[in-house]
Amino acid sequence: MHTELAPAPGSTTIELAVKIWRYDAETGEKELKRYELEAPDWVTLLDVLDIIKDRQDGSLAYRKSCRMMICGSCGMRMDGAAVLACKTRMYDIAKAGHEPVIAPMGNLPVLKDLVVDMNPFWGKIRAMKPWLDPGYDEVAEKERIVSQQQVNVNPQGGALHHVRLLRLRVQFDGVRSGLPRPSCAGEGIPLRWRRA
Repeated sequence: MHTELAPAPGSTTIELAVKIWRYDAETGEKELKRYELEAPDWVTLLDVLDIIKDRQDGSLAYRKSCRMMICGSCGMRMDGAAVLACKTRMYDIAKAGHEPVIAPMGNLPVLKDLVVDMNPFWGKIRAMKPWLDPGYDEVAEKERIVSQQQVNVNPQGGALHHVRLLRLRVQFDGVRSGLPRPSCAGEGIPLRWRRA
C-alpha cells in the first residue's frame, strides 16, 4: 500500500536524509544504509520510515502500532538516544542538515533491521505480575472494577503503577539482571485500574 503524505494547506516540504542500520539476523550481516527523501514539513521519524518502506525499500522492517506516543512499539535509537519514532519530529533535524543514524533498541536481540525480540521484556512483566489477583478461583461473569479503597489496602496495588514505568525503563534503558526498579515512581503517570 502506497502512503501518500501530501503537505497540509500552508505547509511545505523538506528534503532530508537518514542512515538506518540494516540487520539480517540469519546471516549476522549489518549495513548502515543511507536514504534521501522529500516529505511534508510535519513528518515524524515514523512517517519517514513509512515513506522509505513504501517508496524506496519495501524490505525495511520496524514496528509501529498506536501512533499516539502511548504503546512504545516504535521505540528505537536515533543517534544513540532512545526515541519514540511517532513522537520525533524531523523538521529541525532536516533544516540543520543533520543526517541521523537510526538503530534498533540496543538492549534486546535484533530480529531484523529495527525489530527487536520483545520476549525478555514480556518475561520481566510476567515475573513482576503487575495485575490484581482476586484471591479466589471463581470465574467472573463480567469485568470487575477495583475501587480506589480496595487498591489502597491491596499490597499489589503499587505494582500497577510500576508496570508502565517498568515498560518504559526496559524498552529504553536496557534489560538488566533481575527485575528493574523504576527510578521515576511517583511522577503521577495515570493508569486505569483493571484486573488482567
